[in-house]
Amino acid sequence: MGWTLTTGLEFRIRHGLDYGVLMRHEHLNTADEIRMVLQTFFAGIRTRFFGITPALSFYQFFECRNADRELCRRYLESASPLLD
Repeated sequence: MGWTLTTGLEFRIRHGLDYGVLMRHEHLNTADEIRMVLQTFFAGIRTRFFGITPALSFYQFFECRNADRELCRRYLESASPLLD
């Protein structure tokens, strides 16, 4: 609702286009999907959110600690051909 009444309205006035289409492609992953990936690589994760609950929040912040460095190294080595 936040961007709909601010940025979305300005975008429609300025360009005559629906900002919602752009926003649907900007956020590719949900907070739960991001958390699952982070839990793979970090032993300690703390979440903070701006809103009533994580499901009804505008923003979420993940503080991650104790990375599994060996797992990270192996993942980056396996992903490097994809990045070339």
